[in-house]
Amino acid sequence: MMKNVIFSIVLLLVFGLTIEAGSALVLFYSGQLTGRPMARFDYSEGRLATEVLVHKVMGRFVLSDNLDITSDPPRIYVPHPKLGYDFIPGKAVYLTKLRRTGKVHVAPFNILETGGRATGYLPNPRERKIWVFGDSVIFGGGNPDEHSFPWLLQARFPDFEVKNLATPGHGNVQSLLRLQERVGKVGPDDILIWGYGDYLNHRNTVSPSLVNVYDADMFEKLFPEGLRLPLARLENGTLKIDMFRMSCEGQEAWCEAGDPSFEEQTKVTSALLEAFVGVTQAVTVVAYVEGPDDDPVIARARQLGLIVADLRPDPMRNESDDFYPFDTHPGALTHFHYFRKLAAVLLENGLVSLPAGAE
Repeated sequence: MMKNVIFSIVLLLVFGLTIEAGSALVLFYSGQLTGRPMARFDYSEGRLATEVLVHKVMGRFVLSDNLDITSDPPRIYVPHPKLGYDFIPGKAVYLTKLRRTGKVHVAPFNILETGGRATGYLPNPRERKIWVFGDSVIFGGGNPDEHSFPWLLQARFPDFEVKNLATPGHGNVQSLLRLQERVGKVGPDDILIWGYGDYLNHRNTVSPSLVNVYDADMFEKLFPEGLRLPLARLENGTLKIDMFRMSCEGQEAWCEAGDPSFEEQTKVTSALLEAFVGVTQAVTVVAYVEGPDDDPVIARARQLGLIVADLRPDPMRNESDDFYPFDTHPGALTHFHYFRKLAAVLLENGLVSLPAGAE
């Protein structure tokens, strides 16, 4: 009887250690594969890898069910005929409240009358500009203006005017369309920052599953008539962009068709990048924030001779944070390292210079 008890205890210990080792490997290799660590744990703090993994995976899985996301003012977006939607200029805040405790995360931001998020307390008009395009990660979602990496770029390179045109929920399709809108304002000596993470491949393409991504209370309240977004596809090798309604009602056949393959998605994003580069004579720098080392879009960028700034957090260094459980967007620490790495790439390639006296 005693032998059976001891055997059962040993078996449970071995099973527990196996689960713990597996959890630690998942946490480690998630950072190695994506360039963005899922979490960090320290046994000296009394936390097990299994605990952290379950907390992160399950917590993020049910995150949207535990939050109320609003804004002040209530309406911060307006429909846009090409972009789908765009910001209303002015000061606003995102409010994310935990339903269980009522605790609120406040993320203020300021949208300029000239378009784009503020990158300084005062205007800094300059002949040469750094134009930043992208989604909520590039925008600095969850952060105040001062913690976004475009703000830090402006402070570091005051001889340039930094324009943060990134918008939450947008993809590389909108980056191309925004650049086309401003083609007459972009000079040949300007710098274009093309924000990219591999998660955008899905968002760029004609993917019916996007209906579920954008089927949020905020968008339903802002666009009761239905949200329409520009999505891209390749037709006989030619890039096509069309507006699609984010609903399966009345277009069931489209929703049942399924998403394009991963290979097709990356081909579309690569075509969007090529089109983006061809709009102006300005230098394009790819800001790579998330994805594997062998990403097809990044490989295509290098084939085109573009500068790729690898901004992905080093999984072996403390370079990433977020606002969990309120928000999973990169926090101030991550944005500082985005800025640090991007600034170094711009300097190394002779695209910018520091003002006199700066180190």
